[in-house]
Amino acid sequence: MIHSAPRPWLAFVLSLFCTGLGHVYAGRLRVGLVLFLVSLLFPAVALAAAALPTSTVALAMLGAGAAALVALYVGGAAHAWWVARGGGGALEPSWALVALFIAVGVTYPAVTGWLVRASAVEAFEIAAGSMAPTLVAGDRVLVTKLGRDAVRRGDVVCFRAPGNRAQHWVKRVVALPGDRVPAGDAVVPPGHCFVLGDARSNSHDSRHFGFVPLGDVVGRAAYVFWPADRWGRWGVVGAR
Repeated sequence: MIHSAPRPWLAFVLSLFCTGLGHVYAGRLRVGLVLFLVSLLFPAVALAAAALPTSTVALAMLGAGAAALVALYVGGAAHAWWVARGGGGALEPSWALVALFIAVGVTYPAVTGWLVRASAVEAFEIAAGSMAPTLVAGDRVLVTKLGRDAVRRGDVVCFRAPGNRAQHWVKRVVALPGDRVPAGDAVVPPGHCFVLGDARSNSHDSRHFGFVPLGDVVGRAAYVFWPADRWGRWGVVGAR
């Protein structure tokens, strides 16, 4: 059992480490459990928003979820500090319970964070101007991965770069299997697509490296969410 008076700074740090843990340490088990369980809902919100049709509603849902998570994270830590500063609750938790919270608090975010990035949504930065004016260098985009097998003409997609699969490029799909390549005689083979940058004269694309395997398409570039000094660009990535 933890018998000494709770230390406010330690309650604050434990809450930053795992939402609700600072309250458990300070003797407020119920509050800690509620905060912890609420924090577990956010990955589900991200998955649900990514599954929605691309729209400002889905983007607002993702943004609201992220803002609520930050508020819960920071507010929970501040409240744990305040509870501990007031002497804590009547419950004296055991170190075993604290260790359990730590174990779950480390494992769950790591697993769910990987799951969300791998199968739902992931952020990328636009490094060059080949997609201007749709996307410009410095834009941060959210790439949705649910339904990525259903690539359509006109989609702005993120794919593994030819010759360097550790890099990711963003281009627009202009032809799918069976389509004739624009301004050419070639036909897109099965399982591939033909991509071009919107800034045709400033783009290294399928005209240079050939067809892109559909299996290398990571997902659709669905939303521009950053930087804050260009809020006029915030929102759904438009289709042509």
